[in-house]
Amino acid sequence: MRAVEITLALAYPVLVYVALSWMEPRAVGACALALVAARVLVASPRRFWSYLRAFRFAALAVGLVVAVSIAWNSPLALLLTPSFISAAVLSAFARSLWADQSLIERFAREEKPELSVPEVAYCRRVTWAWCGFLFLNSVVALVLALQTSREIWALYTGLVAYMLMGLLFAGEYAYRQWRFPGESGISPWRRLVERSQSVR
Repeated sequence: MRAVEITLALAYPVLVYVALSWMEPRAVGACALALVAARVLVASPRRFWSYLRAFRFAALAVGLVVAVSIAWNSPLALLLTPSFISAAVLSAFARSLWADQSLIERFAREEKPELSVPEVAYCRRVTWAWCGFLFLNSVVALVLALQTSREIWALYTGLVAYMLMGLLFAGEYAYRQWRFPGESGISPWRRLVERSQSVR
């Protein structure tokens, strides 16, 4: 089930591109809504509320564009989804920069509760880096949805954006190993993946 969820999420741009070639936007939006409803129905209450707390802004963004696509039969609403989701995740990272702990620091402290002052500062810088990436990704996805063809939109949101994200992950990991050799305390990504997989 988890693998299916991830596959559907990653393949969203391609699925929308294909579906819009032979279905009305209203029908595509209704199918997306049906998939979300089916996932909610089979989820345990604990997992449902965990997802809702973690991704409430992203869920709101998706719900909004699906509602617009159904009400106005607009394909643009479906194309705007990647931009809205990136902006919603950006809001979570950005808001944490004004809290006592940045989002990356919170993830890191789940693996190593005691972090040094340099590690805390590093976590904050990484949070800023992800804010920058998410902002640019949201803007690019928005411009492509408004100004270019669906083919270019699908290529970027369905492939290029994930490749850039992978490069950022890899670059951060390599720099972290050089900056903090032998330290395992600031490894937020592995802990985040483990936590998402353990919620049932």
